[in-house]
Formats: sequence, C-alpha cells, structure tokens
Amino acid sequence: MGDKEEIIRVEGLVKRFGKRYAVRDLSFCVERGDLFGFLGPNGAGKSTTLYILLGLIRADAGQAAIFGRPPSDLDGARRRVGALIESAAFYPHLTAQKNLEMSARLLGEDAIKTVPAVLEQMGLADAANLKVRHYSSGMRQRLGIARALLGSPDLLILDEPTNGLDPEGKEAAWRILEDFTQKQGKTALISSHLLHEVEEACNRVCVIREGEAVACGEVENLLAPDTRQLDVVCEDSDSAERLRELIGAVDWLEELQGGRAGERRMRLSCRGRRAADLSQFLIQNNIRLEEFTPVRQSLNDFFLNLTGNKK
Repeated sequence: MGDKEEIIRVEGLVKRFGKRYAVRDLSFCVERGDLFGFLGPNGAGKSTTLYILLGLIRADAGQAAIFGRPPSDLDGARRRVGALIESAAFYPHLTAQKNLEMSARLLGEDAIKTVPAVLEQMGLADAANLKVRHYSSGMRQRLGIARALLGSPDLLILDEPTNGLDPEGKEAAWRILEDFTQKQGKTALISSHLLHEVEEACNRVCVIREGEAVACGEVENLLAPDTRQLDVVCEDSDSAERLRELIGAVDWLEELQGGRAGERRMRLSCRGRRAADLSQFLIQNNIRLEEFTPVRQSLNDFFLNLTGNKK
C-alpha cells in the first residue's frame, strides 16, 4: 500500500445465501489511478462483491466503502461511479442515443452533454440513431461501456467489459481504460476472466477463490521470476545429455520442457532448492551453459496455481 488515496476499501466482507458463503472474510483495497483486475473462477464471489459495492445487495458482515462511504450512503458520490454489471440492458425499441439520454437524465444536465462524446469514444457515433434491437451483442456491450462513461465518472466498476467484443473492440476498450486511469488519473475495477488481457493492462490484481482473497498486489510483483523454475541452454549437446542423466539421478530436479535427444534448451524445476543450489550443482558436474534464466510465470499460470482451476 502506498500513499495514494483509497477509492475502494473492502474489509472482512461476508455474504451468505442460505448456508453457502458467496463471500468469506474478503479484504482488498483499490487506490486512485489503479486499473485493478478482480479475478476468480466462476462462482468465486466476484459478482456478489460488485453488487455489494454498488449497494445492490447488503453484506452480512464486514465493511465496504467507495470514496470513504458505505454503499448505502453514497448519495451524491454515486454520480462519480460508472458501472456495467453482467449484460447491459436497454430499451430495444429506442435508439442508442435515446437510451443513453434517458440514463444521463438520472445523472444531471452535465451528463446529458456527454452522450455524443461517449458514443464517439466507443465507436458507435455512426449507429447512434439505430434502434438497439438491431445492435449485435458486441455493439450492445460497447453501448454498456458508453453508459458507464456518462457524466465523466471518477470510478468505473465493470464486470467482464470485453465480453462479446471482437479483437479490435477489445483492444479499443482496454485503450480507453488505460487512458481513463493513466492519463486522467481516475480509477477502474475490472472483473474479467481474460487473464492475458488483464496481465497486459492492469497494474494491480486481486484473485479470489470460494469468496476469499488468495493473492492481491502489483502484477509485476506477483509474477516475479520463480527461482525454483529455470530456463537453461546447454553449451553443447554433450552437456545437455549429461544434464539429463543427472536429472534422472537426483530426486529434487525435474525437466519440465525439452526432452528430445540432442536438444540443448530445457526448463528445469528444482523442488525445495534454490537457483543457487542448481547453479552450484551444475558447476560441480561440469555442465556448461549458455543461459540460466529464472522463469517469469504468466498471470494464467499464476491464477491456475492459486485456484486449482484447470479450465
């Protein structure tokens, strides 16, 4: 935690439906300027948490606050929050522009003035006067993001914002979110299952499993090189073969990738040992290397290791 202003604070949050815990002792913090990824398997409690933050349901215990206020007491601050939760719903017989104007009236005159800008921002200006029933699912999703942007909010809370978007639409949506946080200094909490996109765009994440946080922090810190897994390149094929013989002779060393005869590149796992132990072991056995590099895991690997979700 740094010295930045806390925009969202969740502490010891609990929500049950009957005897089942949807959220259990969940805590995390989102600071000003964060593009914050909120991750977890299906049924982990992500949507329930977002509902609580937006005041749509009440927690059974714990605290949640936006701009220092509980969801039940946001009052004027509610206008500082733009949200998209699950599928965006619109009046199908009205045009996109009319739908947004109706939503903007709830936010005030200034929000109505932003309708043309958000339509342009989401690439819908040319379809503004088309009735929403003629929109594709991707266009509806872009319209949902546009509605969240009405009135220039200070905080966006978006649930799977790139669902249904084509690759170009996904890239555009993430560019908008990066501009929103990095250039405008605002804040976004994004629930998503597209881990490669989150890894590229978000600066901080929280991973939850069965309603509990299992990892929170800076993406770069969470994905720091794992010194128990290393990519090595042997200087010659003879060194590679001798290394494979040694791997079969010790119980703490395993070859994860490679394996073909004569292949000099391989990924090793040294169970219960450090990279320094492996380096000393290779030197003692006269294994000559060109490369010896700790592995930086992907967010997808990190997520699967934490959640046990193999999908």
